[in-house]
Amino acid sequence: MTWLGSPATRWARIKSVHRGADPTVHAHLRALLGHASDILVVLNADGNLLVWMPNHALGYPDDAFVGGAPLDIVHPGDHGRANAVLTQALDRPGYPVGAELRLRHADGSWRRFEIRVTNQLHDPLVRGIVINGCDITERRSAEEKLRAMEAEVRAEQRRTQYAVATSAQLARAVIESLNGPVIVLDADGNIIAANDEWEQYLVDVGGKPERARIGADYLALCDNAAAQFVEGAAEIGAGIRAVLSGAQRLIRVDYPARGVRDGRWYALRAAPLATESGGVVVHQIDITDRKRYEEQLTHAALHDSLTGLPNRALVQDRIDNALRRTGPGRFVGVLFMDIDHFKVLNDARGHSAGDRLLIALAERLMEMARPGDTVARFGGDEFVMLCEDLHSPDELQAIAARVVDGLAAPFDDDQQFAVTVSVGIALGEHSTNGATLLRDADAAMYRAKEEGRNRYAFFDEELRSRVLARLTTESELRAAIENNELCIHYQPVIDLHTGAIVGAEALARWQHPQRGIVGPAQFISVAEESGLVLPMGRFVLRATCNQARHWRALWPDHSLGVSVNLSPLQLARPEIVNEVAGALHAAGLDGDQLALELTETALVDARHAPVAKLHALRNLGVRIAIDDFGTGYSSLSRLKQFPIHSIKIDQSFVAGLGSDSDDDAIVAATLAMASTLGLAVIAEGIENEAQRRALLRLGCRYGQGFCFGVPMPADELTQRLEQQAQSREFATAAS
Repeated sequence: MTWLGSPATRWARIKSVHRGADPTVHAHLRALLGHASDILVVLNADGNLLVWMPNHALGYPDDAFVGGAPLDIVHPGDHGRANAVLTQALDRPGYPVGAELRLRHADGSWRRFEIRVTNQLHDPLVRGIVINGCDITERRSAEEKLRAMEAEVRAEQRRTQYAVATSAQLARAVIESLNGPVIVLDADGNIIAANDEWEQYLVDVGGKPERARIGADYLALCDNAAAQFVEGAAEIGAGIRAVLSGAQRLIRVDYPARGVRDGRWYALRAAPLATESGGVVVHQIDITDRKRYEEQLTHAALHDSLTGLPNRALVQDRIDNALRRTGPGRFVGVLFMDIDHFKVLNDARGHSAGDRLLIALAERLMEMARPGDTVARFGGDEFVMLCEDLHSPDELQAIAARVVDGLAAPFDDDQQFAVTVSVGIALGEHSTNGATLLRDADAAMYRAKEEGRNRYAFFDEELRSRVLARLTTESELRAAIENNELCIHYQPVIDLHTGAIVGAEALARWQHPQRGIVGPAQFISVAEESGLVLPMGRFVLRATCNQARHWRALWPDHSLGVSVNLSPLQLARPEIVNEVAGALHAAGLDGDQLALELTETALVDARHAPVAKLHALRNLGVRIAIDDFGTGYSSLSRLKQFPIHSIKIDQSFVAGLGSDSDDDAIVAATLAMASTLGLAVIAEGIENEAQRRALLRLGCRYGQGFCFGVPMPADELTQRLEQQAQSREFATAAS
């Protein structure tokens, strides 16, 4: 914890305690917390400052501690004590540990705060390090004044009774100056001083003031209240006895009040009175507002802000609890729901309409749920329904059918529109893992989509095998990236007139230690779903630029272009332009020797058209190519906004050339359009001489496919380029 001046390794220890979700704190809660007098600090497991409120308690502006921790405001002499209390709290999850620290006010003065640190990283309702701080400067000042007063009294007692009376008046004035009920106890726990608020407090909570005035046994009052099961009474009595005995320096007990103050919370603080005869100062502060804010923070952290439904963290916790409660012969069911084509609706009607649909759908799901079931928004357009105490799979199937049919009814939003959902079903027993149950339901939902959407599908052993295979592939692929098992093969791009190699497409391959060379069809989809395509893409980009620079060094008079496939995830990253520029710079390669291939589908499906990024890449000299052209159903008006250099005709159209008149017409139209727009065209998937001749007849100059060579390692392509250079085909290609 940097504000305590401890080493960075302390956070490694915090992270080892728990890794959890980062809680979301809303602006309106921050505004409410801003009016509290105490300090509330919440840190997540990564040591980031989530909440520091209210800053005005120390006179700092609202943004004083954004992005860091306030190391400088802790008094240097208190760093050791602060580190000690943090260590104790980390070692005892759930137990509050207190200390007194000096914190610097914005005006430069030092204020004394009573700090309580509670490690709640283990608590799924909190998941954080909670630090409460109360300004006790006034109380400490009062104690010091009382000590000074008593010293003065003892000195003056030897001289005049008048001094004693004067000191008593001063003590009374000090106590009355403090906010909240205050009493002073002697070493036996009897009340020897109290302010006026104390008596009013007793009246409000339904007590009898005559029993708690000067001279009353306060500890006996606590014991009587504890016998009547008054919340907090036993803890208060035990804590004050510990302070009187010297076993504890100070105590703080939060408790709910009764009587006319019912619903309000108080924080009772007791600290020793530094006199020869001993005693305790007991001060109570109304903390109702802070308690309410904490409850709202907890609710916000566990519920979706749009629909008000439980969020992912809460439903996962409820699934785990439901499985633990499940008895023999009973099941827990999970329905994992995803709205079909929600993105189309969002794009067509706007995000506000999409939000209204999500709210209406959540309300309809709540109406269809059984009493005791949980409906949660899992994220985006995904919802989860948790069904407990099921006797058979048929019960869950009936619920799923009701959900599919019920959600298919039109929704009203200015005009009626209908949506459908795909539902995955998974059943679990007492021994089932909650995360596994959710994962199985998610996998079943994707099966429902594959089978046509607007339906439900059960998770079964076939799906289990597919899921396990995917998890195995992801795990091995992650290790492959770390162990440098990836390599690149290059498929030559050919001038169809001359047969000369004029370029090469870089394609990733996996050198599996047991399975040998693994093609992309077996791992690319997993890489894209898991995000591993990002480090893989960076590797391919850098390695391809280096290889192109090597070929340029071998044949400096001839330009051999290389192309790299760019995934939608890569294009979505803000850093993509810098990454490409860095790869070119590191390799010493000119931008015009590199082409980045994007699928037409990726551009059509992009949430926000990446026009600015593509123009920035084009400004580097990089060529932009549209891969699999003709499969993405894009319009020319949409494509022409992008700085495209070339298009690649999808192999599905090339395969039918000469035998399918529709394919002939599509390829001819594509070539004509490209010629009008000044775009180069490369045909993919050319497998025989007949297809090559058909493309030449239609006016296509460049192509690639097995007819000219399969993807090959760089050294094999280098040999072919050397043979080409020797036969002077290179010169022909350059002309």
